[in-house]
Amino acid sequence: NKKDAFNYLKPIQQLLWQGKNVEAQQMLSQHFVSEGKGSGLGNGKADRYGCYQTLGDLLIDWQDTVGAVSNYQRSLHLDKALSFTSWTRNNIRYTQEVIVSAPSQQIVIRLRSSETGALNFSARLHRKERASIAAMETNGIAMTGQLEGGDGTDGIRYAAAMKARAIGGEWQITGDRIIVKNATECLLYIRAATDMNWPAVQQRGEDPFVKIKNEFTTQGLQNWEPLVKDHESDFLSFYNRCRLQLNDKKVTSRDQQFLSDRLDSFYAGKPDPSLVALYFNFGRYLLISSSREGNLPANLQGLWAEEYQTPWNGDYHININLQMNYWLANATNLPAIQEPLFRLIEQMAEYGKTTAWDYYRSKGWVAHVIYNPWGFTAPGEGADWGSTLTGGAWLATHLLDYYEFYRDTSILHRYYPILKNAAQSKQSSADYQCRQSIGKSQRKLQR
Repeated sequence: NKKDAFNYLKPIQQLLWQGKNVEAQQMLSQHFVSEGKGSGLGNGKADRYGCYQTLGDLLIDWQDTVGAVSNYQRSLHLDKALSFTSWTRNNIRYTQEVIVSAPSQQIVIRLRSSETGALNFSARLHRKERASIAAMETNGIAMTGQLEGGDGTDGIRYAAAMKARAIGGEWQITGDRIIVKNATECLLYIRAATDMNWPAVQQRGEDPFVKIKNEFTTQGLQNWEPLVKDHESDFLSFYNRCRLQLNDKKVTSRDQQFLSDRLDSFYAGKPDPSLVALYFNFGRYLLISSSREGNLPANLQGLWAEEYQTPWNGDYHININLQMNYWLANATNLPAIQEPLFRLIEQMAEYGKTTAWDYYRSKGWVAHVIYNPWGFTAPGEGADWGSTLTGGAWLATHLLDYYEFYRDTSILHRYYPILKNAAQSKQSSADYQCRQSIGKSQRKLQR
């Protein structure tokens, strides 16, 4: 926050009343923006603002590369939250199934071949910067590092680890790779963590490498079937809360088409009601998969962001984007999915008290256009876009929407002060000026 920003509020308002918009904008740009670089113009990875970025990549290098690949297919099973890929090489069918399991907090990949002993590959974790990769003491590969915190400081620490189970073959660790030979089936298990202590972000959490090592020890390397069963049961407990069915007599034949062909046909004006239902369910899949209790809420690009410098830092734009992510939550019966959003609003309201005072001499709290998990509630660094002051208040209406949908009075007991203080911040700036004027008049009378 700019600590002296309030001194320029009244002059800016006066210029606007006089129709001197250009002069008001110039004063706004100089005195009523964030201190320092702000979001770094959407490129804040190395600045104090930070950036939501990819953990890295799992790279699988196949050893049997002779012969062309055919019958390549890729699909996402929305009703199972399972990714499926298959292909054929030298008359051998290979399949890859992937789940990201909330109950077991890990990514699990199952690779299989139709011919006995046909799996030959190496697997490794990769990150192009700020990463150290080495073999673990307990038969696995670990990737550890620490991100930039801005201004030359260190940011959050992270760790990821991968272990393997080969069936019908063997595996070994060589350097920074897991080598699998002559297997018929192989499971890869990946766990990851950071020392970010959400939402008390000023205090660091436990060592992330120790955390995932302990998880591997306590949970072990489970079989595929129970892992999938628990994963599906958890996911479907949310997914099955709502259903949209549209009359489509050709739904069976359409389901056999490639999605790209269906999209081309739809854009050409040909009706495809079941595609609309599919899109509806895809949106629910995205929100369920990226907003779970205890974690951060869904951000701009979501958990699928592949960049190290995500567009607009992959942050929380509260002038509409974050609100849009959650518009479907109540209407599709997903109340618990909003817990991360409500925790974010709680955090935002706390940091926003200082911003309301520094910029508006106001009670209550305020947040502007952009927000990050470290409590950035100041205006953006660009006055032409960063001065919108209703983002936090708009976001707070989601608390009231929740009550109106479910009539849960506990939500009011916990969050009513946030709603009240968001409203206070919109009026008390004017109140402050009024009190200042009254005070001056009183002092004149006393003299």
